[in-house]
Amino acid sequence: MLARNPARYFNSLSSKLTSLIIACCLLSGLVGAIIFSNVERDFSHERMEDKLNKVALTASSYLKQNFEAMEKLAIVANSQLTQNIQLDYTTPFLPAVNITEHSDGSFRSDDGGSAAFLANHNALTTSNEHLFASSLVGFKEIADVMRTKFLNFYFISNQDFIRITPGQWALEIESDHKFANDLFYSVATPKNNPDKKPIWTPIYYDDIWQSWMTSLILPVYVDKQFVGVTGSDVVISSLPSVLGQWFDEQGSQFAFIFDGNGNIISHPDYDAALAQLAAKMNNPLESKSLISEELSNAISSQINRGTQASLAYYQSGKEQGFWIAIKPIADRDWYVAVAESTKVTDKYVKEFQAVIILGVIVFGIALSFVLYMALRHTFLIRLQKLAKNVSRHKSGEFDIGNEKQRKDEVATVARALRNMTAENQKLILGLEEEITQKSEAQYNARLLTSAVEHSETAIAIIDETFSIVYTNPKFNRLVYCDGSPIGQQIQQIFDEQMVWVLDTAYEQLIAGESWKGDLLLKSKDENATWVSQTFSPMDDDIQGKTYYVSASHDISFIKRSQQQMEKLAYHDPLTGLYNRAYFKNQLSKALEMTRRGHYAFALFYFDLDQFKRINDTLGHDAGDELLISISNRLTNRLRNEDTIARLGGDEFAVIVSGVGTPEKAAAVANNLQNEIKQPVKLPGAEVIVSASIGITLVPQDTDDMESLLRNADLAMYKAKDLGRSTFHFFDPVLGSAAQKSIVIESQLREAIKHKQFELHFQPQIDLASKTIFGFEALVRWNKPEEGQIPPNVFIPIAEQSGLIVEIGEWVLDEACRFISRINRKFDSQYMIAVNLSARQFKDSNITHAIKKAMVNARIKPECLDIEVTETMLMGNIEEAIAHMQDIKALGVQLSIDDFGTGYSSLSYLKRFPVNTLKVDRAFVKDIPHDTDDMAISAAIIAMAHKLKMHVIAEGVETQEQVDFLRDNHCEIGQGYLFSRPLAEKELISFIENYKI
Repeated sequence: MLARNPARYFNSLSSKLTSLIIACCLLSGLVGAIIFSNVERDFSHERMEDKLNKVALTASSYLKQNFEAMEKLAIVANSQLTQNIQLDYTTPFLPAVNITEHSDGSFRSDDGGSAAFLANHNALTTSNEHLFASSLVGFKEIADVMRTKFLNFYFISNQDFIRITPGQWALEIESDHKFANDLFYSVATPKNNPDKKPIWTPIYYDDIWQSWMTSLILPVYVDKQFVGVTGSDVVISSLPSVLGQWFDEQGSQFAFIFDGNGNIISHPDYDAALAQLAAKMNNPLESKSLISEELSNAISSQINRGTQASLAYYQSGKEQGFWIAIKPIADRDWYVAVAESTKVTDKYVKEFQAVIILGVIVFGIALSFVLYMALRHTFLIRLQKLAKNVSRHKSGEFDIGNEKQRKDEVATVARALRNMTAENQKLILGLEEEITQKSEAQYNARLLTSAVEHSETAIAIIDETFSIVYTNPKFNRLVYCDGSPIGQQIQQIFDEQMVWVLDTAYEQLIAGESWKGDLLLKSKDENATWVSQTFSPMDDDIQGKTYYVSASHDISFIKRSQQQMEKLAYHDPLTGLYNRAYFKNQLSKALEMTRRGHYAFALFYFDLDQFKRINDTLGHDAGDELLISISNRLTNRLRNEDTIARLGGDEFAVIVSGVGTPEKAAAVANNLQNEIKQPVKLPGAEVIVSASIGITLVPQDTDDMESLLRNADLAMYKAKDLGRSTFHFFDPVLGSAAQKSIVIESQLREAIKHKQFELHFQPQIDLASKTIFGFEALVRWNKPEEGQIPPNVFIPIAEQSGLIVEIGEWVLDEACRFISRINRKFDSQYMIAVNLSARQFKDSNITHAIKKAMVNARIKPECLDIEVTETMLMGNIEEAIAHMQDIKALGVQLSIDDFGTGYSSLSYLKRFPVNTLKVDRAFVKDIPHDTDDMAISAAIIAMAHKLKMHVIAEGVETQEQVDFLRDNHCEIGQGYLFSRPLAEKELISFIENYKI
């Protein structure tokens, strides 16, 4: 064929391609032989670089994940421990902790799993004792889990207290250690860690563990107050075992870690020297001096070139060289480096060079043949056929056989030629369809616009600044605003008290979520308009801006119906004021508005002074009339925006809005006092009442509802303590006093259990014969840690808690046994006087308790004098008289103590079955200097004698007082002139040495 048509052969594309392929293969083989010697070395280096970088990256990622897992575990442990140390002092499951005071003044505790330490410059207060116990609870729950990831786990308070597991650290630490000087404490203080994040310390030396380590430290906050830190240590010497899993089996690789300053943290060649590096507690790691200059330069060079730099090289000794890949450990100023000996690379290069040269030769020969056959089959033959079809094309349609089943360039050209006409036809049809769709869209848009314009739902569109850009006619008719609503903020159409609700709506819109709720529109008259409101984000941005749809539907009629129903559910049926449920709901809303910075208010909490007395004396109907009258006065005096509620009985509460200063609150309180004090006409009497008011300000005092109610209640009781008919602001001291009361109550229970009480006895002297008449029993509390506790401290708390009943029964038993012993010893008939508390007197078991005490002690009833105070008898007089008659029926003597300081009238006094009146010391102490006290005392003595009662004068301290009392025929005197209260042993000596 070549001989017949040589010109055709040389002009053929097939011949030209064949010649070109053969030439290229021969040339490539020649060039490959020349350049492969260089390429093979570069390729080997790239492979080495890729391998080392992958290992370094895997090691870096693993260390990062390991540190993140540690942080998550530490956060959980910190949260658990924070909950534990907030446990109340009276929490029943707090464990007992054996706290030992050491000779160095420190306090330490070792429970086997953990140990605790308190520095000697801090006292072992109740709160610190609580810290020993509450922290132990947390450690029992989390310490073992923390030890799976860390060397230890510890909690350090800002009072130089530490609990740690294992406990070696707390048991060996110096007694005056101050943790504020320690690196692992100071990094998490509010000054150094205002964001309250977990902090990894720099590497430092710990002289108790005698190791280099880094610590994960988290701050501990209780009620937003920094109280200390939790922490766990990671020993640096443990890191090599973590990294060893990524190295090849031949041992040609190893890893090391260094920080951003070039300090070696872990390296096989330097770990021993690092462990022996001399350092003291809290010393940061400085190890650059340990490493060789070449390694130091390689590290510095690699850090300066960035994390994407190629491999670094350094020489170790005279013959050994190493390639190193370095990767940073995320979120830490640490780097992990993987090194491999250059001997491995050199061996691999030589092997690769031999293989690649042989491969080039074989490949060049095979490629020439394969390329020619492939080009002929897949391209040249089909291209010739396509050229024939194109030349025969006349009608615009193409038929190229099976080319439509292939996807290469030749088939693509063939299909393109065949489908060109069809595509043109489709384009024309598509344009017609698009025109039709646009017409339908315009029609639908007109329908939608007409529907919005005629909708009975008020529609507005607002932009991303919440300004109104469109409104429909219903919106313009429904809302009230000054001028056109377009351009105004959407919040301006709503009532001001809805601002805090809108804040929530804005937050959801910005987050891409819809919001739905009920809102009150701004109104120009008293007719409130409520709407069911929806805010929704529009899915598509318009010209790069975000818009929202506001839909408002008038539900005023439904709201008015709800309000009628709520009035039945949330109003007090007697006074018409709001009840407790509604009040707490409104208080919650007010607090939410305050938290958002839109509101300040004062909470008034009060009840009526002496209401029970009026209710008992005039009847419950009169009491109800009084409550209704006071409620009406409060409603008339306060504003509509203030919430007034009757919480129950004679207790009221008021939320006074817009009052944020003590001066304004005091003015409101004075107005309320003046209004309440106005006379009230009731059936059968006209009465004047007052109120004791507790006030707390929000947000100054607290923003928690339960704390707020408790604070107001404490302030009210403080007002009562100040004499009633006054007001008092909440002071944190009141909370402390309440807390102290709880502590004392708990200690009283322990005192009863461990019998820490004892009786003292004050002699009573017959003024006429100058002989001993009897004794008054007085209870004393000898607390082991503090000594004797004054009765005025613990008696009111015992009274309030009900413990006075149990204490009182003990006093009765002990007093009866005492008088039995004294009368037998001295063969006398001395009297013993025992005071009853108000709680005891009203106890239905009191008569049985008195009788039991006398029977057990085997004393005569006439030797026992039961004393009650005048104020205890007020209230339900008939019930008090019945109690007294039951006690009197036992044959005992009955006395009224502190007479003259209460509120009893002579009409009641003559009905009381009492034997003796005790003149209060307040009327005796200023005799003979105060003539008024002399007159009152003389009148009481004379009145008692007329009623055939005896008289005992308390507080006798001078001979002039004795002379006056004897002249006025007072029978018995009691006071420091004769003797102070004495313990039984001292009293026996007093009786034996008493001289007439």
